[in-house]
Amino acid sequence: MPCSTSYNNEAGTVEVSPDDPTVVKGTGMVSPEIGIAWVKQLKAGHNVTINVASLSQSKPSISSAPNNITAGTISKFSSWGPTWDMEFKPQIGAPGGFILSTYPVAKGSYAVLSGTSIATPLTAAIIALVSEPSKFNDGKNTLDELAPAPQQGDGLVQAYDAAYTTSLLSPSSLSFNDTDHLATNLNFTITNKGSRTVTYKLDQIPSITMYTLVQDGVNAMSFPNEAVKEKATLFFSQNSITLPAGHSAVVGVTAKPAAGAINPKRLALWSGYVTIKGTDGSHLSMPYQGLTGSLRNATVLDRDQAWVFPSAVGISFTKSPDGFTFVVPKPGTSKPSDNLPAIYVWLALGSDTVRVEVIPVQNGTSAADSTAIATSIGEPFGLPAHQNERGWSAFLWNGKLESGKYAPEGHYRFVVRALRNFGDASKPEDWDVVPTQSITLKYKS
Repeated sequence: MPCSTSYNNEAGTVEVSPDDPTVVKGTGMVSPEIGIAWVKQLKAGHNVTINVASLSQSKPSISSAPNNITAGTISKFSSWGPTWDMEFKPQIGAPGGFILSTYPVAKGSYAVLSGTSIATPLTAAIIALVSEPSKFNDGKNTLDELAPAPQQGDGLVQAYDAAYTTSLLSPSSLSFNDTDHLATNLNFTITNKGSRTVTYKLDQIPSITMYTLVQDGVNAMSFPNEAVKEKATLFFSQNSITLPAGHSAVVGVTAKPAAGAINPKRLALWSGYVTIKGTDGSHLSMPYQGLTGSLRNATVLDRDQAWVFPSAVGISFTKSPDGFTFVVPKPGTSKPSDNLPAIYVWLALGSDTVRVEVIPVQNGTSAADSTAIATSIGEPFGLPAHQNERGWSAFLWNGKLESGKYAPEGHYRFVVRALRNFGDASKPEDWDVVPTQSITLKYKS
């Protein structure tokens, strides 16, 4: 049975696995330097023989290669802020991409890993945080502009500066919200905890403005998002402040949002950094953000993004035919492994609340008709769902309602409702509403 070895086209190696282990016995990867050397030998007419020791007999080794592409920038898999109600997230960044660390002995003792599990220990060790913003990297190139504040927060944590800083800022960030809820005036406090008078000069460094949504659609873009040239402008109540030792001052900030050649329907996220430079040599920064567009008017649940599927088909989410009969275990006997009707929901944006109403379908009435055909008999047990992230969710139904009772056998459909961001749950117009196809519910005898 053949084996396959490849070399990477960029620095380092990645783990590779065969698609079909019955065809290829093993796979491996070597660095570009080794791979290029092998190719030269083969072109020269030489044979290249590789001796691979078993894992139990091989000795651990460590090698490193320079990363001239993404080093020191935000990992492209890192999640973005802000929250769906425009609170500032993340606050900070810490090293967490391709980090060499200890690992279970049975798995080799050492490993190179990525993620928040790697970044968190370092962050936890730094009690007071002073951060330094990084430039934007799209996974291939580093641009001259700073990465968006909703991507990197206040920047990379700086432990030494945190330990010795004598100038403090509060709060840690400024959010001007979206167009509907634009904050007309925010403020922050500068405190001089040093032993001498310091003069602080205030300025602004904008970062890249980026669209949240795809063009002519309701879903969020994949990274890297489309950039927009327009940026917001900040105005300070005072551009220079002199503080004696132990004193504080409050600075007012207003923002002129990014405008011009911007499509607000695509939710343009603008951000940047307030810079504070002190005569004591201190260099502080505070991230700010805002959104040109209305989160309230942005679709959360699109009109065709909810339907019923048999849970046995898994994440293919294959839609069941209208009127399909589901025979479920008798009340109180179902298990997660049973084939149950499942309600698929795709959220284009996050939603605070998702409700699923169970509606009896009258004879001769299409499931796609008005959502007011009949009175709801309740919601599947476990609903409504709160604090829902964007993407797919699936809610299984064994006939049990949130009241604890079981629905009688019959013909039903579901009406899925998702509350828009900044929506008022008491107002019907603040919900996106999608009816599913119908099902017939029967219980095993």
